[in-house]
Amino acid sequence: MGLFFGTVKRLLAYLLLPTLLAASADGQIVTFTFDGDVNSAASGTTGIVASDVASNDNSFSFFNGASGDAISENGWDVGLGLQYFDFTFTVSSGYTVSITSMDFNHRRGGTGPPDTFEIRTSTDGFSGGWNDGTVQTIDNSAIKTTSGFSAIGERSITFTGLTDLTAGTAVSVRIGASGATGSSATLLLDDVSVYGTVSAVPEPSSFAALLGLSAVGIVATRRRGRKPSAVARA
Repeated sequence: MGLFFGTVKRLLAYLLLPTLLAASADGQIVTFTFDGDVNSAASGTTGIVASDVASNDNSFSFFNGASGDAISENGWDVGLGLQYFDFTFTVSSGYTVSITSMDFNHRRGGTGPPDTFEIRTSTDGFSGGWNDGTVQTIDNSAIKTTSGFSAIGERSITFTGLTDLTAGTAVSVRIGASGATGSSATLLLDDVSVYGTVSAVPEPSSFAALLGLSAVGIVATRRRGRKPSAVARA
């Protein structure tokens, strides 16, 4: 009997191993390059669906530079939180997702451009910054100001509160800016990468099948273990 249970345990471990390994290591799960003047994701991972990038009024355009295309928005002369780029992600059925960070490049024009970034998420109704719920702006020196959009800044954002998102959950990340001094202020984003983990959730039927297999095995072993009753001789 002990040998049988040991065999069953090894069998269950073998069958469940692919499920346990289904969670991806923390890495790149969605990218946006905007090449070809498209606002959809350039690459993704099964288990998470990225919506097309939007802005508050969807009046964005595309800037075609030597290094590729970028998404562009003008008129950043309004208050922080009123104008933004929006990135929305939805967890697919049968998966859980954790979004840990986001990288992006940014450029701004030389005519009164915004000088401060702020990243907000839908988890708190876009009321706070990306870490502890307080407003946290990016150092102005990280945003380059040059004519012709020749300078590029790089930014990496680490998130908290976007972990263990269950199937059907949709979260939005908004990249806003403020501090513009001109009505034609321009801001561009490019090469946006989202990092995290995507894990497959085993279906209940899979566990039921394994339990059924174990039960059948136990019954069969018990039957084999019974000694035959003595037969009366004539």
